[in-house]
Amino acid sequence: GEALKFDGYTSVVRRKAASAPRPQDALTIEAWVAVAAYPWNFCPVLVQEKDGRGFALEIGPGGEVAFRMAAGGKKRECLAAGKIPGRSWVHLAGVYKKGEGLELFVNGQPSGKAAFAEPAEPAPEADLLIGSVPEKRKAAAIHREFGTLPSWYSLDAILDEVKVYDRGLSVDEVRQEFQAVKSIT
Repeated sequence: GEALKFDGYTSVVRRKAASAPRPQDALTIEAWVAVAAYPWNFCPVLVQEKDGRGFALEIGPGGEVAFRMAAGGKKRECLAAGKIPGRSWVHLAGVYKKGEGLELFVNGQPSGKAAFAEPAEPAPEADLLIGSVPEKRKAAAIHREFGTLPSWYSLDAILDEVKVYDRGLSVDEVRQEFQAVKSIT
């Protein structure tokens, strides 16, 4: 009963960098999401990025889910198998563990994995944003590349139970988090 409704344009929850989590060797992001309309391009459920460093759990323009993390001078990406439905509650969780890489879960089930050994490159000087892009972005399927300007946008969705852990949850712990809330509804 205390979820946040984002309008797809200007809604954002911002936690200043000084108060934001500072992940190093492990990180888990989880949230319950009910998407009303898919975003114009990838849009974060939660993001803390700057100058090519940081992390993001995002939803794409076709219902794709991505978990991204800067590591080893590159942006590493884990995509979920399949797409999430609109207008339905979905539990998303992204887990990073140093030396292992990224793992993505949808409704408590493993849905994607990207292995790499390089350590994460966080962006502790960046604000942590929920529900909005950290910079202006162009829409994904544009027809006039030079006539379409990047713009600010947010998710058109309801978000609830957004959590950030400074450790990598296990598969069983992610399932327990999913079941704990699912059993209430």
